[in-house]
Amino acid sequence: MVNRSAYAVSRHESIELLTLAEVSHNLGLRMQEIERFIELGLIEFEQDNPELLFQAAVIPQIKKMLRIRNDLRINLNGVGVVLDLLDRVSELEEAIAFYQRKDEGRGW
Repeated sequence: MVNRSAYAVSRHESIELLTLAEVSHNLGLRMQEIERFIELGLIEFEQDNPELLFQAAVIPQIKKMLRIRNDLRINLNGVGVVLDLLDRVSELEEAIAFYQRKDEGRGW
């Protein structure tokens, strides 16, 4: 596997970038399947000139989406909805925890 690096100016660290072919090979998926994830807005790429490059973190993201798709037997559009709902649940849990800590500080 060929590794590429990009410099993240805001974080001052190197980010591993993978080609479409590398992501496809790593996941055992056809390149067209990875492109479908992009079309649906489920994953993002870093650059597309001269070729699509992805952060290595896209691998576990896609694996999670595939588990959701296979476990729930839903299409990729449904996976997007499930991911949005999971994000919303996380936000609500964080808000609940915040207000619980705030109430504990009052000593009620």
